[in-house]
Amino acid sequence: MEQLSLSKDNFVKTKPEFSKLKKEEFKKIFSLVSKYWPEIKIDKFYEIDQKIEVLDSNSQNYFLRTFDNNYFLLKRLSLNLDINVFLKQFLIQEWCSKKINCVPKIIKNYKQEIISHSDYSIWILMDFIDGEFFTGKNLQAYNCGKLVGELHQCLKYLPNKMKPIKTRKAYFTTEEKIIFNKLVTNENYWINYFDSYFIQKFKESKNILIKIWTKLNEDNLFSNLETQVVHYDLHPLNIIFSSQKNVIIDYGSINIATLEQALGFNLIKLSKRNLLNYPKKEWQKVLHSVKKEWLSGLNNTLDIRLNFEHVVLLGQAETFRRFLSMVNKYTKQKSSVFNGPLIHLECLLLSEELKK
Repeated sequence: MEQLSLSKDNFVKTKPEFSKLKKEEFKKIFSLVSKYWPEIKIDKFYEIDQKIEVLDSNSQNYFLRTFDNNYFLLKRLSLNLDINVFLKQFLIQEWCSKKINCVPKIIKNYKQEIISHSDYSIWILMDFIDGEFFTGKNLQAYNCGKLVGELHQCLKYLPNKMKPIKTRKAYFTTEEKIIFNKLVTNENYWINYFDSYFIQKFKESKNILIKIWTKLNEDNLFSNLETQVVHYDLHPLNIIFSSQKNVIIDYGSINIATLEQALGFNLIKLSKRNLLNYPKKEWQKVLHSVKKEWLSGLNNTLDIRLNFEHVVLLGQAETFRRFLSMVNKYTKQKSSVFNGPLIHLECLLLSEELKK
């Protein structure tokens, strides 16, 4: 833990950022809402976490406030995406919202459909929960464990006909192995794509990363683990705490994978966010407390007891996958709204501490 350092990342904010729309865009979306959801009388309208000229974000989100002070989120997705995949995912959200309270409700349009088509996009309207993202304070680790356990307990009973089309690929693909091998064996190309701080941190932690990678690539390590419907992107900004209720958002991240992968990734990302609240001398104690609280909450709502070692290992595998994805994007000089390779590198090093 003494050698661990953590950088602030995209997950440190506590609330979404609202941006005003240009006049023409406001008119266009106002007209769309009036057409498909005529009962919604808009008072205020903003874009959430505005994204400009970025290639790898698959959606835009808008905040709507009505004259009677109700809040909604309008999500826009490109028609270039696989509509059938996203339709299934939002049907799952609608189904879950009728079973448990931690899932935002979808508002059907005047045709009683959950998806509307307009302007070369698909649109989904749902409840907006006015709260704060996960920070780790006020027993949030415990409550987060409860939330993710409750969601996946619900997803276990999803009807077969509703199960998603998408399945997470096995760890690791041939391409991912090539990316990692090139990264650890060819120092000459680092300086062309990465800043000096990342290069320094990578050199310092290279042996630890190779150790984790070797363990994750052992034959049959994950071969006996069952898969189910999971939310595979349970990072701090997808968990909202409010006085009304606590919710999990982003049901575009629903697919078939191991439960351990979803939960392990969640614990790693929450742990990092929590540690950023404290001085380094307290990290060991805080990490132990986060793990204990999170497991207590999880066991409160999930009816099975998972092997904690497998949870951490699968969480590491998912974090490693995202690390390699960002390394690949950097080497291809692609823009991204997501956390860069340094943040995932730090999470991998942190995850080793969770095993203690």
